[in-house]
Amino acid sequence: MKRLLVISLLSVVALSFKANAEPLVWDTPAGRIGLPFESTEALIGYDAVLKQAIGGFSLPVYTTPKDILHFHVGAVAPWQSNGPTVEPYLGAGHDFAREIPILADYKSVHLNVFGRYAAHQGKAGVGISFSYSFVK
Repeated sequence: MKRLLVISLLSVVALSFKANAEPLVWDTPAGRIGLPFESTEALIGYDAVLKQAIGGFSLPVYTTPKDILHFHVGAVAPWQSNGPTVEPYLGAGHDFAREIPILADYKSVHLNVFGRYAAHQGKAGVGISFSYSFVK
């Protein structure tokens, strides 16, 4: 009886870990919403307002129904700063990986318009960024 109880308890724990490992993504009539961590992208860009290059990571959190526009959240850092700085990033872009055959090796390649807040300067910036993911 104790063995059966232990085996059932271990199987419940194992199944719960499997359920928690699933990506948090929901397909709705309004588009795909969620946190697909397997779609994390590296990004580089240029902030036209603050005149800084940026680099960081982003995650697509909303995709329109026809897969035309993707909205991203992320964290970036300016390349020419005097200290360690991590800033919030919000972007919207289009995935070109499915439209251009030479980009077929990439999981996604986005051209984005973004906004960020530079807390150390007390200013917001906007610009264009390029984000990509190599993973298939």
